[in-house]
Amino acid sequence: GKKIFLIPAGLFLCFSILTRYTTIVIIPILGIYLLFKFLQKNERKNFLRILISREFFVSILIIVAIVLPWLQLNFVKYGDYFWPMKVGITKIGPEYYSGPWYFYIYNFIETFGISSLFIISFLLSPKRKDFFILVSVLLIFLFFSFAIVRKEIRYLISFAPLFYLAFAVGAGKLVENYSVKPKFVYLAIA
Repeated sequence: GKKIFLIPAGLFLCFSILTRYTTIVIIPILGIYLLFKFLQKNERKNFLRILISREFFVSILIIVAIVLPWLQLNFVKYGDYFWPMKVGITKIGPEYYSGPWYFYIYNFIETFGISSLFIISFLLSPKRKDFFILVSVLLIFLFFSFAIVRKEIRYLISFAPLFYLAFAVGAGKLVENYSVKPKFVYLAIA
């Protein structure tokens, strides 16, 4: 059932990397997710079945076939497969802003709206099933806050669906755990 989503996932992963190289942070997040799934005894058999599936193999081939020409062009043009990414992450021209490490946290509410405050509820009471979302959000913030010198909010826009998922889980926790009336949640979202 779920194996069918591997091929579109591979497509979206490689297109997102080609569109905005900073989405490469997804690869270690996926690695952590796969390790987490492998360490769960009840999921191990399913996990191994997916790894040896035809869909997984096809998605890996798609990723290689789409990203490899870009990497090869970089090598031919610059002598390094990842040169544009390295320069984009570490170098800053005078026209760009090099903000403090908390730049993304500071600008998060302005960018994603008042509903982004629901992430606080999500972070305060994480459940085991929400572990992957929590780790993903934290790794993205750590990566952009400390690894990338050039601070631009547009880098976070690629991860908006993940953030909105965390907001929704946090809003649900407010209603479920703290007896907040759903109409107040809807009002904050609007």
